[in-house]
Amino acid sequence: MIVELTVTPQGTVEDVRIVEADPRGYFERAAEQAAYKFKYKPKVVNGEPIAVDGVQYMFSFNLEEGGRRR
Repeated sequence: MIVELTVTPQGTVEDVRIVEADPRGYFERAAEQAAYKFKYKPKVVNGEPIAVDGVQYMFSFNLEEGGRRR
């Protein structure tokens, strides 16, 4: 799953968008919630932090088959 987001001048995340999900309809909400918790070191231009749009992050969700039964 790929999300796209904006990193603010404060290093927080806003405007999270799902770019790609396979399968659709299962993990989008979890990926979005996780992305909003990220903290970044903001980009600095001429000594001032700026917002950066279009940052992409790829999530991988792995499900284990079965599990131990006691």
